[in-house]
Amino acid sequence: MGTFCIACAILTLPDVGPRDQPGQDPIVLLTTAAALLWGAALTVATLTCCAGMVALARRSRRRRPTSGGVALGVYVTAQVTPRH
Repeated sequence: MGTFCIACAILTLPDVGPRDQPGQDPIVLLTTAAALLWGAALTVATLTCCAGMVALARRSRRRRPTSGGVALGVYVTAQVTPRH
């Protein structure tokens, strides 16, 4: 079902998606303070998730119980943050 939804979104995006906006320079937009802060926040979140997954893997090798909430938080954040 998820693949079907993504396929439909890809097929309809050219018709309903954004159009080119004249006069915008992508490099200037990407070097604004907001864009740099957002990129830094995503980078920090990605590195934190990588460290969290390594810690969870080491803990599972030692057969220590892991809180389900901590593991869920690490894995969900790892799924959504590196999409920059």
